[in-house]
Amino acid sequence: MPTNLPVLDQANYLFEHSIVKECNLATAKAYGFTKPEDMIGKYIKDLIPLQDLSPIVQFVESGYEFSNVEYLEVLSENRKRNFIINVHSELLDGKFVRCWGQQKEITLMKATEEKLNALLRLSGILNEISRVFVFSKAEFITDAVQFALEKIGEYTEADRAFIMEISQDRQSMSFTHEWLNEGVESVVSVGQDLPISSMSPENLGILMNDGILFMPDSMELPEGSWARGMMEKTNVRSSLSIGLRDEENLMGLLGVVKLHKKYEWQKESHNLLSLAADLISQGMLRARSELILHAKERKLQSFYSEITEDLMLARLTQESWIAKDFPNYNNVKFFSNFFPYGEIGGDIILYGAPSPDYIDILFGDISGHGISSALVSGIVAMGFKKHSDAKLSPKDLLKELNTELEPVMGKHHISCCLVRIYHETREAVFCFAGHPPLLIWNMLKKEKIQSLIHENYPLLLIEEWEGIEIKYQFHPKDRLFLYSDGIYEVENKDRDGVLGLEKFLVMVDELKDFDTDGEDFLTSVVTNAVIREDRTIRDDIALLLIEFT
Repeated sequence: MPTNLPVLDQANYLFEHSIVKECNLATAKAYGFTKPEDMIGKYIKDLIPLQDLSPIVQFVESGYEFSNVEYLEVLSENRKRNFIINVHSELLDGKFVRCWGQQKEITLMKATEEKLNALLRLSGILNEISRVFVFSKAEFITDAVQFALEKIGEYTEADRAFIMEISQDRQSMSFTHEWLNEGVESVVSVGQDLPISSMSPENLGILMNDGILFMPDSMELPEGSWARGMMEKTNVRSSLSIGLRDEENLMGLLGVVKLHKKYEWQKESHNLLSLAADLISQGMLRARSELILHAKERKLQSFYSEITEDLMLARLTQESWIAKDFPNYNNVKFFSNFFPYGEIGGDIILYGAPSPDYIDILFGDISGHGISSALVSGIVAMGFKKHSDAKLSPKDLLKELNTELEPVMGKHHISCCLVRIYHETREAVFCFAGHPPLLIWNMLKKEKIQSLIHENYPLLLIEEWEGIEIKYQFHPKDRLFLYSDGIYEVENKDRDGVLGLEKFLVMVDELKDFDTDGEDFLTSVVTNAVIREDRTIRDDIALLLIEFT
């Protein structure tokens, strides 16, 4: 291909004329073949039916080279696949001849990240609604309800979000609150004193039993039914609603609608409506009784803790914050392991490589366990990536994390250590924030382990956090061992105490002299600390061994 063609013409040329000349088995299987030979000679355009050539345009504009580039393939029927790709090309006499590459599909990881972001957004909205109701005085409860409806309407992309309340004699129902999208007319005036007796017993039963009433298309409802008549009267095509409850009694309903089109409400909308219904019910009841609100808050907290699906999602996303696949460097090797306490852990092992000269590693322990710790892990991970990419110094990076997160994290704090390793020179820079001592030894020298520590506050405990950097020069055959406090806080089998840091350090000092590779060393640490003595884990355990070759 002539390289003097316009960029878009080059992208089209590459897509139309490129064929596979060589590939491995993993690549062949990724594209539906049983062996590499079956893929040889295939045109790229037939293997990857792209609808968007922007990845190829990016490739041309980058000088026909990709290094750890993340890109999105948009295939036919709008199917999407995410990859990390490295490509090296050969140019000859002003023409593009061939290229070699490797890719790693990260579609599942991106989907998990999107789910986490959706969960974070949902959690943020619920926290906002909850905070407004908690701090609103009874006389301003209408403002709090209006705020909640606005958030619900915007999140669900509804045309209208509303509340209907049942009269004291329980004979009728009326619109009392509504949020309207731009250009949508109010129905409060025409939706007054609607008789409950005309409502479908089946629909009423769903609302009375904490169920969600899902009506994607009014045209599919029976003619003459109360629901269809009500939807047509208010020009509604699709609706989603849930009951507002006062203990065992139905006090009204919360709903969102689309006016002019059939709509399949997403699962996230169902979840938000279900959770928000409890918050709004509590807020409205608080205007009548502060005591009932307090009981409802306890019920809501119990409900949150029993959401199994969210727990599983949090576990999946939290595991992605424990780095296992590190970059390959000539002078440094990485080995990691993780054992969560219970369903979800709060430890993190993150890395960023914003420069070809060094790698940043954040090894930390988030206080607490469960969904909240997993969410904090995700927030810390995103903050770390942002500040690492900004190439801040280790102490400035931790300081920025503290400044950014301390005002919003509430009860959580982070004990951590940030390590920056210059892999070519084997020089390292450390910054501690309440982390246990790091251990250093040389595999060839029979010397006692060296401890590296600087006592400092964990992050998120104080507003003005300041760090100190420690430089250290490593040599070939040196090892650096990082661990969370869960490894030495394991409980003895007779419950008369824990292993303790001092005994743990003695144990590691004995294990270091065995000729084992990194993976076997970490296995030996866990075996001797936990399994061999039948001790019980009481906190998350994260381990990271760095070997300088």
